[in-house]
Amino acid sequence: MKQSERTKIVEKACKILTQDYKVVPTTTKPIIQDKYLDKVRKTVSHYKYKYGVDITKIMSLENIWKESNTGLKGVRKDKNKYRAQKTIKGRTYCIGFYDTPEEAHEAFKNFKL
Repeated sequence: MKQSERTKIVEKACKILTQDYKVVPTTTKPIIQDKYLDKVRKTVSHYKYKYGVDITKIMSLENIWKESNTGLKGVRKDKNKYRAQKTIKGRTYCIGFYDTPEEAHEAFKNFKL
């Protein structure tokens, strides 16, 4: 595959992820809405196996399979709320419950002992 073809495929995939599935790119890990997480995973897998293009490194999606059910590190959906938790030296701390995953993620990032 030529570099120009590869570039077009990558651009198309990134456009699908950001516009259709509302992925918000960040410098470390993009914010993915819970309802789109499975679609994002399928899109990434599709482009990897069909075209041989690994989008995960381009959009910092390396850990979307390993992370919590929200796609945000330290944030889990717990019934109707989002739980922020952090593990330090083998001990898990519950930071709190929040209405949105973004609020919980902010609490996770700002948590200190």
